[in-house]
Amino acid sequence: MNSALQLVSAQRLGAMLLAVGFCAWTGAALAATTVVSATAAPAPEVAAPSVTAPASPSAAPSDQANLAEQVMAACHGGDVEACRILAQNYLSQQQYAQAARYLSKVCYAHPNAELGYQGCAALSTLLTDSSFGLNDYPQGIRVSEYLCNHGQSYGCLLLSSLYYIGDHVEQNLKTAADYGKRACDLKDATGCRQAALAIFSEAYMRHDLELFKESGKYHRAACDLGDPESCREVQEYDTKLKQFDIYVQSNTQPNHTSS
Repeated sequence: MNSALQLVSAQRLGAMLLAVGFCAWTGAALAATTVVSATAAPAPEVAAPSVTAPASPSAAPSDQANLAEQVMAACHGGDVEACRILAQNYLSQQQYAQAARYLSKVCYAHPNAELGYQGCAALSTLLTDSSFGLNDYPQGIRVSEYLCNHGQSYGCLLLSSLYYIGDHVEQNLKTAADYGKRACDLKDATGCRQAALAIFSEAYMRHDLELFKESGKYHRAACDLGDPESCREVQEYDTKLKQFDIYVQSNTQPNHTSS
């Protein structure tokens, strides 16, 4: 198992989320479910700029302006779906701070839990992926923890990546592995693989054969869930176990050089 292998980066996860999650929002809304209660503070408020409401190409500018005002008023009046529309609109305009502001309203309060979780996932991405320029890691971590604690593997994966890389948090391989394991418990193949890689990194640093074997266990779990790279690791496990055992022995034997 190659110690140079990296976990799936937060940026790659973010790209996946923003490409898939928001596109899903353009479809019909699902039936309302239990409201998700807030357990973390929303993203910092920013001044609300003018917004171009999503409207048909034939709509007159005055009609678009009126619709924009109606959507804005509805959101500030407590209509979470209107806030979702605003967030999606700002995202399409690459106005990420404004998108984050309205996603914070969607995240915890959308009456459809799944859409609320999508809002939280998008929000955590915007706050922790430096390419969006917001870089509010403490808040992004809180949102990710909220997701992970509510059975959403994306939040666990993002936290695993941040702690593995040490991106604006103190690097902690055990914590990275623990979050990967939580995603794995949710039957997420990427989570199983991330747990395997984090555990292997710790095994390599500590010259620990038992940790290496635990890493193999999570590669097998990832393979069972369809991860092809982990399946290759499983195929090569016996050979690499012998190699790692030699590595451990060579680094734990006492030095017998004469004085």
